[in-house]
Order: sequence, then C-alpha cells, then structure tokens
Amino acid sequence: MNPQLFSRRNQQGQGLIELVLLIAIVATITAGILTVTGSATEEAFVKVCAGLGNENCQATDQQVIATGTPPLTAVPTPTLVEADPTRKPFATATPTPTAVPTINQSPSLTVITVDDVSGAPVRGVWVQLLTASGKYVADRTTGADGSVLFALSQPGNYRVLAYSGQWWEAAQVGVSGPTQVVIRLKTLTIKAVDDVTNAPRSGLWVQIKTAGGNYVADRTTDARGQITFSVVNGEYDVLAYTGQWWQAARVEMSGSKEITLRLKTLSIKAVDDATNAPRSVWVQIKTASGNYVADRTTDANGQITFSVVNGEYDVLAYTGQWWQAARVGMSSSKEITLRLKTLTVQVVNETTNAPVSGAWIQLITASRNYVADRTTGANGQVVFSVVNGSYIVLTYSNGQWTDAARLDVNASTQVIVRVRPPR
Repeated sequence: MNPQLFSRRNQQGQGLIELVLLIAIVATITAGILTVTGSATEEAFVKVCAGLGNENCQATDQQVIATGTPPLTAVPTPTLVEADPTRKPFATATPTPTAVPTINQSPSLTVITVDDVSGAPVRGVWVQLLTASGKYVADRTTGADGSVLFALSQPGNYRVLAYSGQWWEAAQVGVSGPTQVVIRLKTLTIKAVDDVTNAPRSGLWVQIKTAGGNYVADRTTDARGQITFSVVNGEYDVLAYTGQWWQAARVEMSGSKEITLRLKTLSIKAVDDATNAPRSVWVQIKTASGNYVADRTTDANGQITFSVVNGEYDVLAYTGQWWQAARVGMSSSKEITLRLKTLTVQVVNETTNAPVSGAWIQLITASRNYVADRTTGANGQVVFSVVNGSYIVLTYSNGQWTDAARLDVNASTQVIVRVRPPR
C-alpha cells in the first residue's frame, strides 16, 4: 500500500475517534446540567467549560448556563468505498406483456326506425338491404325497439329500403365496421269529421295506397275520429269505405302531415205520403254500382243518418224486398224524404158489403217476397206503408193463402177485397 495513502487514512481515523469522544463528553455534561445545583457544581462546570476551550462560562445560583458562541463541530469526511468487481448485479425478470382484447370490428348495419315527430321507435317496419348495385342482401322487420341488425360479410356501400305499399329507398350508407342509420318515418294522421257539425266520426274504415295503387295499410277511426299511419316519403292515396273504396284525398309525404276527411251526412226521413206522419221503415244505402254501404231502421221521428264520402248512392226501403226509393249524388251533406205510400185494404162481405173483422191479410211483392201481414179491425181494414212498386194482396181461409188482388202502387191507395163469409 502507498505510505502516503496509509498515513492520510490513519489521520482520518484518529480524527473520527476524537469526534466520538467529544460527543460523549457533551452528552454527559448535558445530563449533569439537568440535576446539578449549588456552588460545587458551578466550579466543576466552569472547569469543564475551560477544558473545552470555552472561556465565557458563567454560573448562576440554580443552574449553570453556557453563554457565548459554541465552537463549531467538525463534519466527518465520508469514507469512499471501492466497488467490488466480483459482485454481480441482481437479475431482473423481463415482464410478459398483457394481451389486449381484440374488439370485433366486423361490418354490420343497425337500422333504427323512429317516428318523425315524437322520436318513438316504430315496430313492425319491413326493412330491406341492397348493395349499391341493387343486389339483394337481406330483409328484416323491426322489433319493439324499432331496430333491426344486419350482419354483413364484407364492408361496402349499401341501400336501405323500407316498405310502405312498395319498397321506398330510405337511405344510402357506407359500412366499414359496426354502423348505425336512423330512418325517420313520417306520420300521416287522418281525422274524420261530420261535414256539418264537425263532430268526430268513429268507425270509418280508411285505407292507404301508393299513388301507383299498391296497398299500404288500413285502419278504422277511433272514438276521436282519428287514425295514424307511419310511412316513408312518397305519394299516397287515402280511401274511405262506404260500400266501396272511394278516393278521399291524395297526399304527398315529405314530412309528417294531418288531413281531415269531411264526411257528408245523408239524412233520410220517412213519412206517410198522405198525412206526413213519421214512418218506421228499414232503409239501406248502396253505391250506384250496387255495393252495400249500410242499413238502418228509422227512429220514432222517422229519421236516420248515414255518413258517406263524395259519390253517388241508391237509397232503398224494405217492404218485402228492397225497393229503390231514391238516387242521390253526394258532394255535400243532404237530406231527403221518403214518402211512403199508404196501402189500405178494406175487407167486406161479398154478399152484404159489410166490413169483415178478424180477416188475416198478407202483402207480398209481385215477385212473391213477403212484405207484412195484419188482421182487420172492427172496420174491416188493414193499412200497409209501402214504397212504389207492384204488390199482391192475399187472404187466408180454409188453411191456405189465396191471391185476392194485384196492384201497382205509386201513390197512397185503397183496395177492396171481397170475401165469402164462412158457412
């Protein structure tokens, strides 16, 4: 070893020992200060201070306090430690990387159908998917949440179509991964009201067709006279059924709309042709082409009403068969009066001409359809209310019906039937 290096280290070691001894002495003195009092202690403490090289020591009556600036304490020089070339560092294990989960990015298209006004999902919409070139891919019907999912084999551009009577193109969309498109269906609200009173008309059967004549849907108006249809953009015909489908309106749908169907009121009043008294009669409405619309029986006031759309109608009254009582063109609300003819049958004794009571009389049409039957009163009469037409009067005797008279009725009239009295 180098002598000079050895001498320097030896000197450093001695300095360190002296420093340790000095700290021990100071600690001992400090402990003594806490307990020592009196003059003897003062003298000893002064000596210690002098021994430490502090000439400013003073003693008090109770305790010794060192005053002045204390000497600086030598800071030890840190010892250098040479590296051990034979020592190997700790081996650190290389961490295994954590696998990142793979997100499925396969192409798919979710189509959501919602109401254009409320944003509510629309269930039951038939949706079809085509490629950009028009090749069929798939079709589905939207569920309760208004959505339908198409899983695709490859990305690309696609056409989305919705069905409302025919396939309407609703959107074009490029798909490279999971994609979503929203189709906002237009709401066509139809309100049916009376043309005169504006009262809502419930129970009207309404149908929607495309302008090309393809069926879309049909519904019946509710208690408020309303129905709604969800459709895509396009042109539609609105039809109302009154015996046949009448075109009530044509509407272009580029946004949600409301239209009003003003139904015409056909009021029919049945009265006696001679007295104008109200008559109860069964009345039927048909279209001019013979399609049934509705039938009702007149009330105590002899009245009934029908709600119809514009068109031409036949009014029929039943007296054994349906007789055409009137033909009316409806472009506005109207009232017509059916003047029922009074057919009075007087039954008399063929010998005495006295009225015969209790005789059973039946009226039938010329085509032998039953109209009504009555029994004569004390005056020997029965009365029938009929519309214009040809009729046959029959009497009942000996257990069978016998033709008694044939007549054409176009005004109120009376016929006398002579019967042979029973023997």
